[in-house]
Amino acid sequence: MIVRPMSLRPITLRLTRFRRWISLALITAFLIIFIQPSQAFRLEDIERFLDTGVCEFCDLRGADFSGLIKEGVDLEEAVLTDANLEGASFVNAKMLRADLKDTSMQDMNLQGANLIGTGFEAADGSDANFSMANLRGAYMRGANLSGANFAGANLQYTDFTGANLAGASFVGANLASAILEGANLDDADLTDAYLRGTVWVNGRSCLSATCN
Repeated sequence: MIVRPMSLRPITLRLTRFRRWISLALITAFLIIFIQPSQAFRLEDIERFLDTGVCEFCDLRGADFSGLIKEGVDLEEAVLTDANLEGASFVNAKMLRADLKDTSMQDMNLQGANLIGTGFEAADGSDANFSMANLRGAYMRGANLSGANFAGANLQYTDFTGANLAGASFVGANLASAILEGANLDDADLTDAYLRGTVWVNGRSCLSATCN
């Protein structure tokens, strides 16, 4: 009986297919891990917001709305972390509990906006306009708000811990029970601001409306 040597071709083909499968799996994993975060926002949410100005609970992370002028927008509980809002104007916006952590919002106009419970942690809002806005319970820890305008704003329970408020205007603002511990208030204007219960930069609570 003649014994024929076993062909190695099927084994070679299987190994080749296996290597291709591994390569595709690695490429897919790379795209998911490294590429997807750079396109964090959902395109349909961007289009919806630009078309209607209403985008509650939308994912707008990393979006570029710099210079956009849109009055009375509704972004309640929307996620705008790392977004570019520099020079944008959202006057009278409704943005309750929205997340604006690490956003660039220099010179942004949020006059009269409803920002109750909104998060601005580590955001750059230098020279932004928050006049007459409702920021009750907003979270602004570590934010750069130098030169910002909070005139007439409701800032009750707002957390400014460690924020840069140099040159900011709080004329006539309600800062009752706000937290200013560790904040930079150099050249800030607190004329007629209400400060009863405010936690001052040294960690002590103000016992009077003028913190005297």
